[in-house]
Amino acid sequence: MSPSVPSSVRAWPALFEVLALSLLGGLLAMLLAAAFGVRLSNPLAALQPSALPASWLPLAQSLAQVLLFQYGGIALLVTAIWWPRGDLRQRRLGLGCAGKPLLKLLKLGLLAACLLAPWHLGLLLADAQWDLGPTEPWRQALLDAPQTWDFWVLMAVASYGLVPVLEEIFYRGVLQGRLQQVMPPGLAILLSSLLFALSHSQYHQPNLLNLGTFAFLLATALVLGGLYWRTGSLWPGMLAHGVINLPAQHGAAGLMVMALMVGVAWWGRRILADWVTELLWVLHPRRLGKAAIALALATLSFSLLSAWAAGMALLLALALLPVGLGWDAWLRRGRKNAASN
Repeated sequence: MSPSVPSSVRAWPALFEVLALSLLGGLLAMLLAAAFGVRLSNPLAALQPSALPASWLPLAQSLAQVLLFQYGGIALLVTAIWWPRGDLRQRRLGLGCAGKPLLKLLKLGLLAACLLAPWHLGLLLADAQWDLGPTEPWRQALLDAPQTWDFWVLMAVASYGLVPVLEEIFYRGVLQGRLQQVMPPGLAILLSSLLFALSHSQYHQPNLLNLGTFAFLLATALVLGGLYWRTGSLWPGMLAHGVINLPAQHGAAGLMVMALMVGVAWWGRRILADWVTELLWVLHPRRLGKAAIALALATLSFSLLSAWAAGMALLLALALLPVGLGWDAWLRRGRKNAASN
């Protein structure tokens, strides 16, 4: 960083860019889908626990199409912004192994999943026993559905297969990676984790089940962000994300899965302890920077506005993107001139 420009000043244009990307990519996706005669709406939203479809395959196909358009629009927007200034060639989004053995990366991802997933399984088992509160009908339908082979095909798209890849590339590779360029790693992890957790609007209803799920989502995002920061690769996060998103088991089978994962986590406790300690070190308030609270509140406010007033958030994103890009270009030009002198 240039000594003449405080890190907090460089952080704001990057945050504006990231917030705008998180929303305007979806707008571009809708325009692309409309050009191809495709309607971008969640095909799972019509599901009801009392009326499950005879086959899950049409839903899997429709959802895959929606996801590819959605993240394809984001990819086009990111490419249009980052390619001219060289960010894509420089960063590569963590899609490689960053010079580390693939098996070692996958081992770390599996250990992270075994550390996190039992908490989610425990929450779902507790909800089945004591009813911690209602959730979206479509999500309840998926939780109650018999796990037939075509249901697993749907969940490969909606849960443990395609979604982890796309979300890790976007939230960690794109958003967190961009923020890490200009701010302490802990702050970049925190802000991108807030965006990830708050983007799951199905958990915005205030009850014990949704509050517990949101806390789990935020903790998971912090861990996956820490994986990406420490390794420079998305592979461990993708594996951990996929394992965590596997369809939940109920009853005795769920307890057996929990016990197995706890056992694996205990086996790798030394690796996990070192890694979690390092993650907590970078997330310590003293290392987040003086502007951390303001940046976090801005991220939280924009995410809630996106969920509750999408039109206003879209207008704000349209204003933030040129401001962020112009501000960032001015700062880059200042650093270039300082370096040449």
